[in-house]
Amino acid sequence: MEMALKPLRHILTEYFSGSKLSIIILLASILSGSALSVFVPFYFSRQLDLLAAGAPTGQWVRAFWVYAILLGISVTLCSGVQI
Repeated sequence: MEMALKPLRHILTEYFSGSKLSIIILLASILSGSALSVFVPFYFSRQLDLLAAGAPTGQWVRAFWVYAILLGISVTLCSGVQI
């Protein structure tokens, strides 16, 4: 068993040492996409509450722009990870 694990350990060590940056970027995009997919609907509901409470027009227009940008980033990250 030890003889089989030694070459495997060497191969995995070489692989992970050469691709640390790629793995970190992948993990960051997965975590960011997941966090945004939870945060964006919550943000949208808060903006609807502000709109119902009579917020100034300029404030909620900016908020919906932010919502659209966050939604686009969220969809991009989630779709990019699925490929």
